[in-house]
Amino acid sequence: GDIVGVRGKIRCLDIVNIKLSLSGGMMIYAYNDVFYHADYPLSKMKIRPCISGMGEIDFNVSEKVALGVFYGKAIALNDNINPYFDSAGITISLKL
Repeated sequence: GDIVGVRGKIRCLDIVNIKLSLSGGMMIYAYNDVFYHADYPLSKMKIRPCISGMGEIDFNVSEKVALGVFYGKAIALNDNINPYFDSAGITISLKL
């Protein structure tokens, strides 16, 4: 799907970088419809507009290497169940 967004970066004391992003697009997800027929739940696919955001902070450990962590969340809009997805991890940035 297509995603449109904005991203910003703040540099503090040439050591810490804070990056924030906000984007929107379409999310495709599957879910089990247990209310349709209790004995045989049906898996359904849906496509819905979504909004997502991510925050990242990293620290310059040398002139060419930065290590950090990130956390992100995406939420489907305009739905009764509003599914969401979280992501988190560690980053390494290298300047070549």
